[in-house]
Amino acid sequence: MFASNNTSTGNPFLQEKDSIMTDSDKKGVRGRGPNKYNGKYNGKSSRPISERLGNGKQFGLKKHLNKIKERKGEFQGKDNKGSRMQKIKNFSKSRHERVIASNVVGNITEFEKFIRKKSKKPIKILRAERKGENIVCFTVENMGNANSLVHLSGIKFNGNTVTFAIQNRNGITTASDIKNSVSTIDTIKRIILSRYNQENEFLNLENLKNDPMLGNNNQILDLNRHQKLGQVICKLIKENIPQVKTISFANNNLNNLKSLEKLHEWLPDIQNLSFENNNLNTLRDIEPLKGESFKNLRELVIAGNPIKDNELRKYNNFENLKNNIKSMFPSLILLDQEELPEGISFDVGKELNSKVLPIKIKSSFIDSDVTATTIQDFIIKYFNLFDTNRIGLLDLYDDNSMFSLSVNNNCPSWRKRHDRGDNMSNWKLLDRNFKNTRHSNRDNLLIKGKNNIIQAIGKLPSTKHPLEDDSKFIVDSWQVNISPQQVLIYLNISGEFQEVDIKLKKSFSRTFLIAPSQPQSNAAIAGWPYTIYNDQITVRPWSGNKSFDKAEPNPITLQISNTIKGNNGPSTNSFNTMNKPLDFTPLQLQEQEQLRLQHGLNELQHQQVQKLSSQTHLTYSYSLQCLNDFKWDYAAALDGFQRVKDQVPPDGYYH
Repeated sequence: MFASNNTSTGNPFLQEKDSIMTDSDKKGVRGRGPNKYNGKYNGKSSRPISERLGNGKQFGLKKHLNKIKERKGEFQGKDNKGSRMQKIKNFSKSRHERVIASNVVGNITEFEKFIRKKSKKPIKILRAERKGENIVCFTVENMGNANSLVHLSGIKFNGNTVTFAIQNRNGITTASDIKNSVSTIDTIKRIILSRYNQENEFLNLENLKNDPMLGNNNQILDLNRHQKLGQVICKLIKENIPQVKTISFANNNLNNLKSLEKLHEWLPDIQNLSFENNNLNTLRDIEPLKGESFKNLRELVIAGNPIKDNELRKYNNFENLKNNIKSMFPSLILLDQEELPEGISFDVGKELNSKVLPIKIKSSFIDSDVTATTIQDFIIKYFNLFDTNRIGLLDLYDDNSMFSLSVNNNCPSWRKRHDRGDNMSNWKLLDRNFKNTRHSNRDNLLIKGKNNIIQAIGKLPSTKHPLEDDSKFIVDSWQVNISPQQVLIYLNISGEFQEVDIKLKKSFSRTFLIAPSQPQSNAAIAGWPYTIYNDQITVRPWSGNKSFDKAEPNPITLQISNTIKGNNGPSTNSFNTMNKPLDFTPLQLQEQEQLRLQHGLNELQHQQVQKLSSQTHLTYSYSLQCLNDFKWDYAAALDGFQRVKDQVPPDGYYH
């Protein structure tokens, strides 16, 4: 055996005519209660479901479909090119706009060429059809094209004055509407400029609805009714007075600050804000402002809002409010002209917005070369079997081993929209994510025992881990002494794999607790030098390796890929060859002496067998066989063992 150079391996529902019953009227025909057939049909609340669904804001199905027709064009029916529902989905996602041209007399094609020639901007017309004697409906690619057509209102075609109007879910928009909109923006701009104090860099936007410039149109500056108005105001401030440092939105009857949720994007350097005497009731009404995004905000005024009265009534002071506001606005110093308490902070450098971390990212951390050798061997063997033959992992687990799976559905924001459709449904069966799993079911999803674990991981989708590329993984591992006689290896490996059946990459983090195999355990008998006592895996949509691909290397590194590329046979069992020679137990020494006498070995031969056994951890019998095969040439025997050590059965080693 040892002389050979061959290293190969061998609730029930109401009926249609039923009505809602009251406690005082539960007797009726056949015990069914009051309805339109037993003379007790009175009032809107007792009408049948089929009639009630068609009233108010709840549309019946037929009416709903008619609205789709009116809004989007002809209803897409089913044909050979695709399913009905798919076309409805695609049509509802369309951004195409409809433009109605009135007083059009003549050929549509000639009219289309005419308007293309008259327009100052190129217009992409997708469809043109006549809807009446003088009405033509155009479908254009986007709102820009639609506006270009509306601006052509008043042109003459075949001696008739043509007008255009945009038709969409918001109603009809004519050229005069657009002009009025532009006029409104100009009015807001003039109001902003008239209220700016250049000397103090202060913009007074208090009580906007009562500004004299609005006249009778005071509703157009209602920030509660028109939430997009806030963005318009922010944009105009940025374009005309970007140097502003203080803004007051006092006395505007604001119910919340949702209309100003983009303020931090337009005016990130604002230093003082006032929302005095508004209608802010809770912290949730203030949250849309995104206080953490204001890096230079120093003072905030919310006096005169119900939130202050509520806090005083609940806590008899404002300390809780101050703490909450401070957490929402970290840079804030004054709240209602009172100094806020200092928050907990850490010295991470002067540049708070720096993208450079105070400590460099390190690559894999491994505490020693011995640990590195062990986990390198473990990773290669484990993941190869996990990808190809999961039943082969049975003996690696113990009857007390635990397994847990968690699915994280969060997709990185940097990934392209069309590339974010990760299918995680195949992993939901065993998902123990506390955020998604009921408390009563969590214990049931914690798998215990090697047989149950193998059955569980057998139900998971097929995978392929790219072990040939070290850059796809990062590993942290160290040894933990839990008792003088017991050592555990903690191993955390993060990386990626491909879900074979759907050909999609997934990212994962997996944590193992590994211990040396106990003598005569299933793992030891099967030749595994270690046993997995805890296995926890988190699977999530693919996030790549950007967080660690440029990490600074550590002195001790893994060479998984090189081991795979240079290994034609089974992976090396690092627990089979220990750096430290084996010390024999008294029982082993007694057994060896019996074998010496049995084989008639002299003292020198006996010492050579013991030396080879101690160095290679081979049993006395296998060491003797090895030396015999190489005619008692110790160096040749040791070299022969190195070539065929992975073919030695588990019972050939001392454990």
